[in-house]
Amino acid sequence: MRVIRGHEPGEIVDFIPTAYKNALDDSPVTVRYKVPTEKERRKLIAYGNSIRVDVDGDGKPTSFTTRSDEHVDRQAHVLTERVVSVSNYTGRAGPIETGEQLGEHGEGKIVDEVFDEIMGNTSLTVDEQKKSSGSSDSKDPATQDSSETVTTAGRPVTTGKETATGQQTRSTLI
Repeated sequence: MRVIRGHEPGEIVDFIPTAYKNALDDSPVTVRYKVPTEKERRKLIAYGNSIRVDVDGDGKPTSFTTRSDEHVDRQAHVLTERVVSVSNYTGRAGPIETGEQLGEHGEGKIVDEVFDEIMGNTSLTVDEQKKSSGSSDSKDPATQDSSETVTTAGRPVTTGKETATGQQTRSTLI
């Protein structure tokens, strides 16, 4: 039987990005977001997604074109729709406290990481992490997942994903 793991749809999750060593900060940037349903996630993936297909005289495709700025628009839309609050983050324009402000003024790596977290919701719940601790399909420490859950003010908080060598892992939706 297939079981979709992770946080329940509608659950409010605190997420601490790891970009710029944020998770090591005494007051790390923390993003609180509402977990989308699978249908909501599919709609968010499709938001602003367009592909132009050029065809030859016979109607056969010759090239495909997408706009690179569509991904940025999709990120801003997802952050505005799903982020409940942002704490401990100040940009050049002032405090960043909402998803809309995060999309507009947040640093690229943090925005990417929060977007990936919301869209992939790859974080396991605390109970799922306990059940799967110690097991990994990968024996290469450079590729093992170092996502972790820490406790802040009595609430479990999920941090982002880094490889053992400190590189950020990224998946980009097109």
